[in-house]
Amino acid sequence: MFKRISKEIKDEILGKVAEGKFSVPKLAEQYAISDKTIYSWLRNSTDGANISAVEFNKLRRENDELKRIIGIVTLQMEREKKGKAGPLADNKKLIATAIGINRKNVYFKNIEVDPDLEVKNQIEACQVDNPSYGHRRIAWDLKMNHKKILRVMHKHLY
Repeated sequence: MFKRISKEIKDEILGKVAEGKFSVPKLAEQYAISDKTIYSWLRNSTDGANISAVEFNKLRRENDELKRIIGIVTLQMEREKKGKAGPLADNKKLIATAIGINRKNVYFKNIEVDPDLEVKNQIEACQVDNPSYGHRRIAWDLKMNHKKILRVMHKHLY
């Protein structure tokens, strides 16, 4: 059974979170409320022009990341003007840092072709003719293992 939280307490909790004095888990423990409840209040507390505190923090993190990327690219462009570094496309380390991935993954080129693509095309052709067929009837129609058909359908179609 749930308990009703008064409007005054709800506003007090949201005010403390908005000020940044207390974290949501501490307030949840203090008021004996689930932290999910407080997060849902924060999410639903948008007033048209205002945004919730959760969305604000998400946008702030995204903004900080974009500023970091812009700084790296600007630094590289300045180096290029001075002739200290090669072009931006050749600098794999800078690209990896800007994207936020490991440098070895910039060099990786996947040459493996998915072997299930041919089976996927056969399944799609069978479904065009018989849209009500499930994975077992498609497997019977294509004379293939039903487990393979089901795996390919989950991976590519649904």
